[in-house]
Amino acid sequence: MKKLNFVIIIMTCVLNIYAIQAQNDIQWSSNRPDGHGPISIMGDHTHSKGEWMISYRFMNMTSDGLIQNRSKIAEQKVLEKFMMSPREMEMKMHMFGLMYAVNNKLTLMSMLPIVSKEMTGVNRMGMIMNNSVKGIGDMKASALYNISSKNRLNIIGQLGLSLPTGSIDKQNMNDLILPYGMQLGNGSFGVFTGIVLNKQFDYFSIGFQSKYDFQLSENAQNYKRESVFSASTWFAYKISKFFSISLSGHSTNKGSLKGKDRRMNEMMSPPSNTANYGGSLLIYGLGTNFYIPEVVLKNVRVQVEVLNPIAQNPDGIQLETNAKGIIGIQYSW
Repeated sequence: MKKLNFVIIIMTCVLNIYAIQAQNDIQWSSNRPDGHGPISIMGDHTHSKGEWMISYRFMNMTSDGLIQNRSKIAEQKVLEKFMMSPREMEMKMHMFGLMYAVNNKLTLMSMLPIVSKEMTGVNRMGMIMNNSVKGIGDMKASALYNISSKNRLNIIGQLGLSLPTGSIDKQNMNDLILPYGMQLGNGSFGVFTGIVLNKQFDYFSIGFQSKYDFQLSENAQNYKRESVFSASTWFAYKISKFFSISLSGHSTNKGSLKGKDRRMNEMMSPPSNTANYGGSLLIYGLGTNFYIPEVVLKNVRVQVEVLNPIAQNPDGIQLETNAKGIIGIQYSW
């Protein structure tokens, strides 16, 4: 996994060195289908002074099958140590976004997720158990600063705050606290920073984004999520002034959970034990971007992306990540 992460970082650096050196006196423009990154990329663009944008994304992700140290592990093996074994999990997210440009350099952005999760597990007696939860996740607010948009190269810095609006007290039908991964938020304030480089050419564009996310303190239940580092790169080809396609790569390294929720029995199941969180994941995405630059639906974008795992190395015992799909619509005025 480390070698794969190193390769994607090197490829990204090469692309961006080439992008920076390429000379072109035309300004970078968002008024083309590849003017925004793939729908999985957030915080990839700014707006002109006084401009607003609203957005909606829907994401569906599933996980099934158990994995430990990159190898599959049988349920029976897990049940030798835990009272229950997870079998599958599905998460659906509705993400609502709002952006406003204070001026040509500074754009403010907020994102509010509505999340639903469902997990199926089996105990030592073979009994199937289902748990589900839904509600508001952690809201994020950030400032995007346009460092440069000369020579068709757009450079953006981001600084944001994650607000603990998602619950960490969700229970099952027996009034037992649900595992960490079934909770809706982190329970404490967090900070995230990022940088985006996006270079446009006549018929295509290339982009890179890196982000660093960390919690400021433990939450009320005495645990916190360790830092998360992610890097993404993408290539988008402009088929017409209305439509583009994209290929992207995403590398994520998540820290484990530090501390412990004393209400939780860590021997109940792997998701109830903090040792079974964190790890690295490498995925690729295929996407489309449909943009309407004029007439009735001017400045409307409709985007679709499918993300597939290439390699994953979770810490401890976890469900294996499957492909996920994202669809989104954006409107600016």
